[in-house]
Amino acid sequence: MGEADTIRYVPNILTVLRIGCAALLPLAGPLSPMFFTLYALCGITDMLDGFIARKFRCASPLGAALDSVADFVFAAAALREADDVLGVI
Repeated sequence: MGEADTIRYVPNILTVLRIGCAALLPLAGPLSPMFFTLYALCGITDMLDGFIARKFRCASPLGAALDSVADFVFAAAALREADDVLGVI
């Protein structure tokens, strides 16, 4: 397996990492350093997976579906934290 074969899995790995980080957001204390670390990691992996998939032309239907799931999990976790802090929902 060459470097080209290996790089095509990186976007999906980053997306799965983002799903895991987003799922951990509610376990971190609201507005804690761990929360901000996980939040930043979610944002960075979101940018990187799309960039790598486009740059190396390794976008896939699975990657697109995983990205949608990651976005949903992240949004749900962020809204839950907003409700804990602000009581808006």
